Amino acid sequence: MTSPIELLQEKCRTLRLAETAKELPALLRNAESGSWTYLVFCQESGHELMSSYFKKPTALRLLYFHGRAVKKPTALPRKL
Repeated sequence: MTSPIELLQEKCRTLRLAETAKELPALLRNAESGSWTYLVFCQESGHELMSSYFKKPTALRLLYFHGRAVKKPTALPRKL
């Protein structure tokens, strides 16, 4: 039988939140041991999501949003 945590992790992956899915068990353990309120849990989850988002290179973020590979520019565009 699939645990509720595994189901939630799968939903995170479906939403393309793979890093959040990986960190979810530790985040839930911290929430349980610290008796976090729902608001604190949401804030910490958001913090984890944003920190993992900004760690990725821009090209990878574009790949996730546009669903296709992004080529690196070979040269900088000239100023007009």
